[in-house]
Amino acid sequence: MARVLVLLALLCATQTQAGPWPLGKGDVFLSFGANVAVTQDAEAPVHTDPSLYLEYGLTEKLTVGFTSFSSEAGEAISGYAFARYPVLPPLNDPLTVTIGAGLKYRFGDLAPDPRIQLGFSWCHGWDNAWATIVTNSTYSTTDQTTFHTLDATYGWRPTDNIATIFQL
Repeated sequence: MARVLVLLALLCATQTQAGPWPLGKGDVFLSFGANVAVTQDAEAPVHTDPSLYLEYGLTEKLTVGFTSFSSEAGEAISGYAFARYPVLPPLNDPLTVTIGAGLKYRFGDLAPDPRIQLGFSWCHGWDNAWATIVTNSTYSTTDQTTFHTLDATYGWRPTDNIATIFQL
């Protein structure tokens, strides 16, 4: 049964970033998520690791937001504020830049770790499908390290009631 639940969770999993499309002025996107251990033998996470993602269309092109998540089996928490803006607006496939700043705090540390983020995103939409590529680099000001992420997503909506998402 646990394997079925894990497979189902993997098939339904989505990234907490909504994507590079700018929101319309006044539009809001809100997402909640969590990683949950499904067996007693799970090593990471061994607790629920919740996440929150919020975007707001400040103008027709400028999207601002906040993301927060717990990680390391509940031993750390992070939060980032960000702004996203299209850098090549004349194109049909938006390319956006995202700039953010935030903190990561490991419980037991004396002070939080300030971090700076820079990301680029590209997207393309069809009548019933979409593709996105989202890159992100995060710099830790405490230990002067940088880590990078790359997410590629393809979504297909065969009907109005069904959507499939493949993410790497």
